[in-house]
Amino acid sequence: MPKPVNQRCQQCALLSASEARQKACWDSRLCHKRRSFYRHKLALAQTNQVNEPVPVLDVPLPDTVYAILYRYLIEGNILHAIAAELYRGDQLIAKTRPIHCGALTDRVLRMYLQSVLETFTHHSSTSVALFREMVDLPLSRHPCPVADCHLNPTHRLEELL
Repeated sequence: MPKPVNQRCQQCALLSASEARQKACWDSRLCHKRRSFYRHKLALAQTNQVNEPVPVLDVPLPDTVYAILYRYLIEGNILHAIAAELYRGDQLIAKTRPIHCGALTDRVLRMYLQSVLETFTHHSSTSVALFREMVDLPLSRHPCPVADCHLNPTHRLEELL
């Protein structure tokens, strides 16, 4: 634990050397070092308080182009529908129509997703080789995006009317 600050020595450090020597407490063995210590400590404290706040710089991010794949899943992780979106930075620049995947085989689905990426590459004039994210959306919480799907609540409402 550090020693407490000696208030008398701290006040003496503010005086000139000749004024400090005239004080009754002056000890030539100790006082020179203590005065120097307290003077430097005070100077350091003042410079720390005077420091201006550090400026915060806004560095613009490069416009990155990326694609996101949305997978609509039925219970048991069965793929029901997919949709994709293309972004530049945080701005949506294109998206695909959602499609049902029930009749598609794995091979056909992979070919479709590859053609989506090629279309996005052509549209953005920037290479989009992979989907940055694949977002899984369970149909129990999100309606099917395909308008004429029997799992879409708006389609069910139209049938009842």
